[in-house]
Amino acid sequence: MNRYKYLDVIMICLIEAILCVFIWTRIVTKEILIDQYHLSSPITKFILYDLNTTIDVPTTETDTQNSYIIHKIEKYKHKLMAYTTSAMIFNKQINLAVTYIDGKLQTAPSTLENRKYVEVPSENVINFAHFVEEQNIPFMYVSTPSLDSIKCRMGDEKIQEHQLSERSWYLLQNLKDAGVDTVDLAEELAGAQKQQYDLSSHWFPESALYAAGIVAERVNRYGFEFNPAIYYNTSDCIDYFQDKEDWKEVIYNNSGYSYSFPIPKQNKNMIFSLEHEGTVREGTFEEVFLQEPNEYTDSAYHGFSVVQNSTLYKYHNLNAVDNVGKKILIIGDSFNWILADYLITDIEYLDVIHNATFTESIQSYICKTKPDMVLIIYNDAEFVNIYIAEAYDFQ
Repeated sequence: MNRYKYLDVIMICLIEAILCVFIWTRIVTKEILIDQYHLSSPITKFILYDLNTTIDVPTTETDTQNSYIIHKIEKYKHKLMAYTTSAMIFNKQINLAVTYIDGKLQTAPSTLENRKYVEVPSENVINFAHFVEEQNIPFMYVSTPSLDSIKCRMGDEKIQEHQLSERSWYLLQNLKDAGVDTVDLAEELAGAQKQQYDLSSHWFPESALYAAGIVAERVNRYGFEFNPAIYYNTSDCIDYFQDKEDWKEVIYNNSGYSYSFPIPKQNKNMIFSLEHEGTVREGTFEEVFLQEPNEYTDSAYHGFSVVQNSTLYKYHNLNAVDNVGKKILIIGDSFNWILADYLITDIEYLDVIHNATFTESIQSYICKTKPDMVLIIYNDAEFVNIYIAEAYDFQ
């Protein structure tokens, strides 16, 4: 983490030192070599470059006997402006350097705060990753992005301009430095131009489907056999809304966009079950994971998801073709609801824990259930101050 913490400070100090050398060289050349010793040469002209501004402040009619200090202040302000205007040699390069310093100094307070803010969450994730790996279980941290994070990766905005995006970015750097396997979905979705989000600030199901493919590919490095084509090829999906024009119309009138919900065709003849707090739903993908909501406006995914931010959900694919007998434990938030719905297409078991409401010890649950892999799939919004303590405590 130290290299990220001190790099900007080192760069600012270096540039300031260079600027001081430039300015003092000009002052010594003008006020000592030329004004006192009357030395002039091509070198002195080169150093002073295009310095046409009068160095001495002309006396004005408004000067009075009580204006000595004011006159001195104006004199040195005038000199400072004269020596540091665009008349300086390499003025374009110097202007870029000054702009860099200005930008860094403006964002430094919040940046340092955000770096410090993620220290405890970083340590919590790192310690939890070590615990999981001590159980001989692979671990991976997946960062699901806000819209701002995707725009930053696309070059449309700067990470430093968005508090949650910056915190998430620094967390990922800390985890990488500690050797934790990470997936930065902001980078992946930016590359795929997947920057569509709904009114509740959640990604559209199409982006969740694509993200499931990214996660599936990465999980395959640990002995799984997911078929990423299930998630990348939207032509092999059926739109849940294709025969529900009245639903689409309500969402369009309320939200201003055309909503769709792709479901992989591979799910067509599959039976799933979903257990939550003693209640079990069983049936097709639509029957188990989707519902008709009471409203279609500002609720997450317009209220179509059965899964909510609540304790533990146990997924079971009764007709799994790949990864039969295997189980993944996901610790997630609302961005994970549909992502998990898609992943169950190609694995027999998924357990999904919402950390803030799960009262049992997560570590004890892992020791008891022995999953084949553990994932934390968290959104940038987990770094909102009111969530941080609960979200990043993985005991």
